[in-house]
Amino acid sequence: MQLIHAKNARMNIKLIHIFLAVYRTGSFAAVAEEENVAPSSISRAISKLEDRLTVRLFNRTTRTLAPTEAGDLYYHKVAPLIEELYSSEQEIADHTQAPSGRLRITASVSFGQLLLIPLIKEFKTLYPGIELDLYLTDHRTDIIGEKIDIAIRHGDITDNSLIVRKLMDVQYLLAASPAYLEKHDPIEKPKDLAKHSLISFTLDDYKSFWRFKKAEHTFELPIHSAISVSNASVIRTLLKDDLGIALLANWTIASDLSDGTLEQVLPAWDVAATSFNQTISLVMPSRAYTPMKTRAFINFLSEKLNQERNF
Repeated sequence: MQLIHAKNARMNIKLIHIFLAVYRTGSFAAVAEEENVAPSSISRAISKLEDRLTVRLFNRTTRTLAPTEAGDLYYHKVAPLIEELYSSEQEIADHTQAPSGRLRITASVSFGQLLLIPLIKEFKTLYPGIELDLYLTDHRTDIIGEKIDIAIRHGDITDNSLIVRKLMDVQYLLAASPAYLEKHDPIEKPKDLAKHSLISFTLDDYKSFWRFKKAEHTFELPIHSAISVSNASVIRTLLKDDLGIALLANWTIASDLSDGTLEQVLPAWDVAATSFNQTISLVMPSRAYTPMKTRAFINFLSEKLNQERNF
């Protein structure tokens, strides 16, 4: 199929931006809210673009909005060109200005509270021209739809359309408070955990089995949680309240292990809920050019976590 040529070669870039936003969100209303206009304005803009192209880009009903075959083709042809235009403008601006602009970052609540927020004051001192929007949530954010510049993600990233840069390796540890361990039966091997109060994440992969490895010996241990929680910071608090044993990432409890507030359980064993090789990554939308504000934050965070957080 060949893309039908436009009636007028002088295409309105604003119409193309609206088309790309509608295609990505699948909603006139969402784009209208972002643009602070009425949904009917977005609908008229798409109709105007369709008239210029002499082709229908979306099939519309009262309940659904879906791109046509021509809409799919147009998106994949035009999106890279608009990205290149944006990148060229940004690159030129970066050569003449200090890092500036609004940077939208998302991370898990625990990562934000424990690692990110303590570094914000220093980052803002270094880069006062960068404005930060921080979205701390334990739900996975739609990077494209929410116009996120940097997402801090845990585990494997399967979307090949995104740029992924490893930020740090993660090791999971079993931990409990000294008071809890003193009051309960000793733990000398993984199976001893069956006699204890276990605190786990609500995720199925984390509350059903814990995996143990020593040398060549690896096995899964079924667990029964006394408490299940969706947030690592809350689990950390429950440990400090002497309520049991939990499996947490090392960066979550590094300071607690250092000052003796918590103790590692079964330190001779490698422990994991899913994979023994876990990472945290910086994830960005695929662009030909990474803006200076984004690069400034990536370099700052990577340096701080690699040099100051010795896990």
